[in-house]
Formats: sequence, structure tokens, C-alpha cells
Amino acid sequence: MPKTILIVDDNVELAESLKDTLTSEGFIARIATDSAKALDLAASTTPDVAIVDIELPVMDGYELAEHLRALPQMDNCLLIAVTGYSQAHDERKSRDSGFRHHLVKPVDIGQLLTLLG
Repeated sequence: MPKTILIVDDNVELAESLKDTLTSEGFIARIATDSAKALDLAASTTPDVAIVDIELPVMDGYELAEHLRALPQMDNCLLIAVTGYSQAHDERKSRDSGFRHHLVKPVDIGQLLTLLG
């Protein structure tokens, strides 16, 4: 059964492009353009992976990760941060928020596919 991936990014073009790439690789991908929609989708679809942009309006990706982790059905979900922030303290903040991986934009698709492996 293919993995279900939740893509959370307020940049619709980037989200659609990533969705197209992941779909062509055999994944089921859903898009949320804000944190509220991401929480709704996570609750209704129970994704295997959530790829979350850190720079989101209203609720940033760090806070969203904490809310996602609080959902019982998200216990086994792999959280991947996607951001322009590349300093060591940014990676620490991602991990402290519940992300297992921290990828810097532009995302290397090969690296992402390896993580999704």
C-alpha cells in the first residue's frame, strides 16, 4: 500500500509541484495551504508522512508540528521540516518541535525520496 503524505506549504505552486513529483513516484499526496487545514487533513487521513514548511502564516510549522504530535493517530507519522533556515539552531528547534528531519529549500528530491524510502 502506498504511503500517504501530507504536504503543508502556503506556496501553492511549490506544494503542487511536490505533490506531482511524489504522486509520480507512487505516493498518495494531499496538500494543506495552512495549519488549520493541515490539522483537519491529518485527523481525517492519518498520513504516514507530513512535510511541513516552517514559514506558515498564523501558526508556524514548529507549532503545527507540536499540534500534529498531540493527535493520537499521528504517533507513527514521520515529520519532515522544509525551510529556508539552515543554521544548527534551526535544526535543533525543528527536532525539539517533533520533526525527525530538517530539509533546506530548495529541497533535494533525491534526498527526500531516500527519507521516504
